[in-house]
Amino acid sequence: MTSICKQSVILLVCSIIIGFSFNHFRPNGIALLSKNAALPDSLYTEEFGIKTADIATAKTLFNNDGVFIDARSIDSYRNGHIKNALPSLPYQKLIDDIFDKFGFDSPLIVYCDSDNCDLSEELAYRLMMDGFTNIYVFSSGWDHWIKANLPIDK
Repeated sequence: MTSICKQSVILLVCSIIIGFSFNHFRPNGIALLSKNAALPDSLYTEEFGIKTADIATAKTLFNNDGVFIDARSIDSYRNGHIKNALPSLPYQKLIDDIFDKFGFDSPLIVYCDSDNCDLSEELAYRLMMDGFTNIYVFSSGWDHWIKANLPIDK
């Protein structure tokens, strides 16, 4: 009976090693640790191809026809959003609009209210999983855009 237990443990350990090795060498492997809010954002720049954008970068992207996507609720979007930003809901319509009008390589700038809002990161990862490759998270978002007195739609 002990030999069956030993074989089971050996098989389990080998499976884990093979799984971790495969994930490590895969170009878009799964992160083993999640993002820790206590760590600085600079550690996550270009994590999985998603870049962070400060206000200056967001303004530059805006002036160069970047596609802004509002990750907030539809009510928040209707109350005001970055000029020409697309609403994130319904998601399938968003994907169709981006693909039809801009393609997979256009810069997509995802934002929500502020640094405390994780919706923009969640949406950015979802867009990445759907094949989009040039994604930015404007983490200071709507609040900072308004304070900078930049163009909005209502």
